[in-house]
Amino acid sequence: MYMRRLVEFAEQHDNDLPPIGYARKSYQWTAVITNDDQFEFFPAGRDDQRIIPDRSRSSGVSPILLTDKAEYVLQLSKNPSDAKAEARAAECHRAYLKLLNECSEATQNDVIKKIVHILECKNWRMQEGMKPEDIILFRAETDYFPHEAKEVKEFWATAILNANLKGGVDRVCFICGRSAPAVKRHSITFALGKDRAKLISANDSAYFSYGLENSEISPTCFVCEQKYGQALSFLLQKYASKDRRGGPNMIQVGDVTYVYWARQNESELASALSLLATPDPEAVRRIVESPFRGTENHSNLHRVSILSLSANKARLVVREYMEPPVWQVKNQIGRFFRAQQVTGARPSSIYLLAACMYRDGNKEIQKHDIEDWMNWALFGRRISERIASKILRRIQAGGAMTWIQAAAIKSWLISQNKGEWTMDLDNARITPPYLCGRLFAVLEAVQYEAVRGNETIASRYYSAASTTPRSIFGLLIRNSKWHLSKIGKVEKGYEIRYQQRIQLISEQLYEFPTVLGLHEQAEFALGYYHERQEIYKKKTDASVVDDLKNTNKDAIKEEKDNESESNY
Repeated sequence: MYMRRLVEFAEQHDNDLPPIGYARKSYQWTAVITNDDQFEFFPAGRDDQRIIPDRSRSSGVSPILLTDKAEYVLQLSKNPSDAKAEARAAECHRAYLKLLNECSEATQNDVIKKIVHILECKNWRMQEGMKPEDIILFRAETDYFPHEAKEVKEFWATAILNANLKGGVDRVCFICGRSAPAVKRHSITFALGKDRAKLISANDSAYFSYGLENSEISPTCFVCEQKYGQALSFLLQKYASKDRRGGPNMIQVGDVTYVYWARQNESELASALSLLATPDPEAVRRIVESPFRGTENHSNLHRVSILSLSANKARLVVREYMEPPVWQVKNQIGRFFRAQQVTGARPSSIYLLAACMYRDGNKEIQKHDIEDWMNWALFGRRISERIASKILRRIQAGGAMTWIQAAAIKSWLISQNKGEWTMDLDNARITPPYLCGRLFAVLEAVQYEAVRGNETIASRYYSAASTTPRSIFGLLIRNSKWHLSKIGKVEKGYEIRYQQRIQLISEQLYEFPTVLGLHEQAEFALGYYHERQEIYKKKTDASVVDDLKNTNKDAIKEEKDNESESNY
């Protein structure tokens, strides 16, 4: 299905894609034709690329029109002292001249005639530093590139088509369904990060199918091979600026690349998807609020094609392909960002969410981790329990919880479709795991206020409290009484406020659960995070501090009155 969609994309964007037999490639030298019929060589820039003739070749002699390696163009041998290498260079050069002569006769292009004349007369001086594998491109002094002429494009398309049809066996193309000679080897390679890979190839007996080898395992006619290859190459293009990640139609998260395209509203969709790699808070806010505006009309939006790719050595791995409606993807991206909203957090990227369960995400992160988060962000699929388990184990091992882990835990809970969760503390939620998490946060704050040490009870007891609360909370509550007493000697108001907080939570918690499962552990973690943020927020809020001071004075007065009444 995705191959047909790529061919459709190529047909709809014919003006944006290279013609058949052409590709955007780098080159090392420009051979400028001077007025006195000579070549003057200029080195190309490191990032210089142009759309130039191209073809697939693995062995034998196959020249490329008006651009090729110096071995073909200038008969530059790879090893001048080796007779075989010299013979190979001579054979390549003869084939190259033959192709140029055929093009010159067919097109009657004056510049090409000059190129043929200079090459036959060997009227050039070899440039120092030129290598046999360097690509050379021809240009006239008037900045005219002969390979860009319309008649040259038509000649090369016909020539390369005939070359691919020659000796080919007629088979039914699995893309267009027409009977035509199947391409033996697909010509276009795709760049995914540092890897260059082909989509269809078989060069080992383990991959052969029904006796078919190379690219014949999936019979493809030459025209369809060129169209899908040009379309995918175009969609994989990155932004020219290194400050921007991804490209207009792709985002890369870790080792996985997501390519997307649609018939309408492509720029709007691209901006929404790009947020998954590098979220901008203001842009995220607009996407999050869009489903609630009630002003968007989705009736004219087509489905979006989303292709998930990775590289395995020289092969392209298609991990998944989906065609959801555009509006559905946009709404789900909004849900993705809403789900991760917690106090103290900012809009987070897929990579940060996937990496938060590892000590070193750059080294340990896996492709399926990214896929789990992308499937949630794009399609609303449940995040795997494996993700939650790893995050919770990481929190339990360290006895500490970061905002990104809290955002990931909340996202996981919402993805399970078991109710919504608030951004801040939820006083209406009275489930035992959530209340246990809140109570543990209060007991941790009490211990810290009393001891002021480098470690809190979380570093020693978080794991036990979040998995087997009944076994540990009795000890923690008994210890908290001593801590509260110590706090009261300095700030009586703080002692009373903490006692009230502990009492309020404990009254709603009828008993401590014996064991907490994965879902309950996630609730515990979020309750712990929410309560901690609530405590820290009150400590930094000046009005609350003043309120605590007033509470402290009232508490002392109330204590004295109670003592008087007792004495009476």
